[in-house]
Order: sequence, then C-alpha cells, then structure tokens
Amino acid sequence: LCQGRLSSTRLRQLREISPLVACRVEAPYADTAFRVKCDQLSTLIKLNSWLPMTTSTNVHEKSLACWLTKQRHLLFQDRLSSPRLQQLRIISPLVAERLEAPRASPAWQIKCDQLSAFIESSSRLPKRNSANASEKSLAMWLAKQKQQLSQGRLSTARLQQLRGISPLAAHRVE
Repeated sequence: LCQGRLSSTRLRQLREISPLVACRVEAPYADTAFRVKCDQLSTLIKLNSWLPMTTSTNVHEKSLACWLTKQRHLLFQDRLSSPRLQQLRIISPLVAERLEAPRASPAWQIKCDQLSAFIESSSRLPKRNSANASEKSLAMWLAKQKQQLSQGRLSTARLQQLRGISPLAAHRVE
C-alpha cells in the first residue's frame, strides 16, 4: 500500500475508516510480528474469556502475558505508538482496561501525595535550600520530575498526575 501504488488522498481515506485499518496502512510489513501477537491474544481471549496470565502453565499463554506486560511498559514509557495502542485497545475491553490500569509505583505515589500535602498546607512549592530535610527532599524530587520530562522519560500519566496536584506543581514541572 505504501509503495506508491495509492494516492495520498486514497491513503488518507483508508486511514479514516478505522484505527485498525490505519494501523495496517501505516506499516503493512514492519508490524507483522506485532499483528500476529495481537491476533494470538485476541484468539486466546475469545477462547478463555480472560487475559493471559504469567503464572499459567501453558507456555503460549505465559508468553502472551509477558508480551502484553511489555506493551504496557512501553505505554507507560511513552514508547508505544498510537496505531499500536489503538490496535491493542480494539482487541478486547479486557485489554483496554489492562492497558489503562494505574501503574503500581508506591514510592512515586507516596512522593506525589507528600507534595500535594505540602502545597496544601503551606500554599507554596518546596524549596531546595530549606533547612527542613523533608521539604528539601520534595524539592529535589520535583526537580527530577522536570528533568525526566525534558528528557522524554516522564510518562503522560505521571505528568497529568503532577498537573492535577496544583497549578504551582504544573508550572514548576513544565
């Protein structure tokens, strides 16, 4: 499709049909392995009515569970392309829910909660030069989040969570 046989207008029309068609038009050959895994995942879910589990004794199911976990990690690292994300979401509502489930990161969440509490109680951001060790720690953590954002390593979900704390935090990070 992308080897010059179709006009750009026709390619655009094909992309607009559905996310699945768009995925196949964008990279018809490069994503073959990805599509095969998606098809296998879809088949397994239709047969069993559940997502594959890493604890399964079935090697194929365990392999698909690991692959789906990897796709989720790529999503949280903002390294999963939109067409691939769309292709995964349309496999099953179970897959869509799994992809969107909050990532378990207790340490990060604790810092976020501490920052929120600090801003709420003091109506300001924590300072790096504070004599209070916990305030200084929060200030350094917030600076690290800004650094990760500038390096493209802060996930969209985490950025949105920081933005939701307060306009002060949003302004500092961005």
